[in-house]
Amino acid sequence: MRGSAATQPSDPSIDSGLLSMQGVTCRYPGRNGEAALDALDLLVRSGEFVSVLGQSGSGKTTMLRVIAGFERVQAGEVQVSGRVVSSATRHIPPEERRVGLVFQDYALFPHLTVEQNVLFGLKWVNQGERSAAVRPIVEMTGLAGLAGRYVHELSGGQQQRVALARSLATRPVALLLDEPFSNLDRQLRASLRREVRTIVKASATTAILVTHDREEALAIADRVAVMGRGKILQIDTPEAIYSMPATPEVARMVGPTDTLPGTIAGNLVETEAGRFRFRAPAGGVTDGQRVDVVLRAHELEFGPGADGSDMRVAYREFRGEFTQYGIILPSGVTVRVRRRSLAPVMDGTRVRITAPFDRPVLVYPSSPAV
Repeated sequence: MRGSAATQPSDPSIDSGLLSMQGVTCRYPGRNGEAALDALDLLVRSGEFVSVLGQSGSGKTTMLRVIAGFERVQAGEVQVSGRVVSSATRHIPPEERRVGLVFQDYALFPHLTVEQNVLFGLKWVNQGERSAAVRPIVEMTGLAGLAGRYVHELSGGQQQRVALARSLATRPVALLLDEPFSNLDRQLRASLRREVRTIVKASATTAILVTHDREEALAIADRVAVMGRGKILQIDTPEAIYSMPATPEVARMVGPTDTLPGTIAGNLVETEAGRFRFRAPAGGVTDGQRVDVVLRAHELEFGPGADGSDMRVAYREFRGEFTQYGIILPSGVTVRVRRRSLAPVMDGTRVRITAPFDRPVLVYPSSPAV
């Protein structure tokens, strides 16, 4: 029989919060054998906050559902705190995994108050101890003055805090957050994600957040895992994954980019857009080698083009602190360049694209033709 929240297991091997996925494959019926998760590997350390960045269909939500126990796996193992909870032959039900899940739509009960929503998962706690057990979580999440209100009386940000508090009240070893800020406006998302990170860190809970918003993924996490085609393509600190993306696909996921073919020429790379200094995150490149050149809009500049220049401004979009320009190349390809919003450069102006000395472009060995 389970005890109160204050008497949950304290054995470090049980409460560590370490999450491990080794070679996990998950398929849904009717997808012609295509795997939603394809031999996926992931290790999240105890107390770590990891964000998983991926486009729709990349498998990120399936990954959370597998960890939580809502989907079965066909191969590999899922471990929570050193305990195998999923494999081809073993499936521990969700309620026995001590994993909390915060849904995109909050999944709150509108007929219950804030306190009653938070208490919902504490049915094993004695009736007289329930309010005392949940009070620290209510206070930690900034809901102390709202405990008696109903869900419809709360703002979107307050509802998100209730969903978070309800998950934390059960003292999970790991917390899974599925696009938790997607229903909020951008300004509220920015402030709330800071609060959520502070709350999760204060509770020393291991956390995985999945999102398609690169700004969100980079801002909130200790490490970022970029996901595609049911696999983790790269996992590293936000700074490392942004500065040294392993592939052009990862680079596109963590920032606006354009890709051009190029050729290595000594310490420069030659492209249709010009000659640039370069760096090669995927390893060394040799003189004369064909490469894919990834150009980041904010790392480029442009100036007046020489007479007869074939590059010109195709469009400009004022965005407040910067203006984004589309520079059309002779081939018809457009490269984006972001500049501080000073005097605008008119459409049709002939220009020359440059990259400042301290901003070498990214190059990767060219993918073989299919």
